[in-house]
Amino acid sequence: MDAGTLRAIEVFLNIGLPFLVLMGAYFIGSWIERRHFREIEKREKALKGMPVTTFELLPTNWHISRAELVSGSVVVSLDYFKRVIAGLRGIFGGRI
Repeated sequence: MDAGTLRAIEVFLNIGLPFLVLMGAYFIGSWIERRHFREIEKREKALKGMPVTTFELLPTNWHISRAELVSGSVVVSLDYFKRVIAGLRGIFGGRI
């Protein structure tokens, strides 16, 4: 191989390959996230008619025939990849 070809391979390995990996991770992550949100929407629609309250004392005119205890947990975490992409969008312009 000549020096020009080796230089082109070196540039691709140093710049192109990491860029392709990042773009692949971005698109795969976006696809997984969209699928997750569709699943959440589907579950929410299934439970749409269930009344939910956070009252300590119910109004006296309410007549309750059945009650269930529901508990939940939420994990809020940082997505460092999205933070990096948002930073790049902020630098080069575009809506974050």
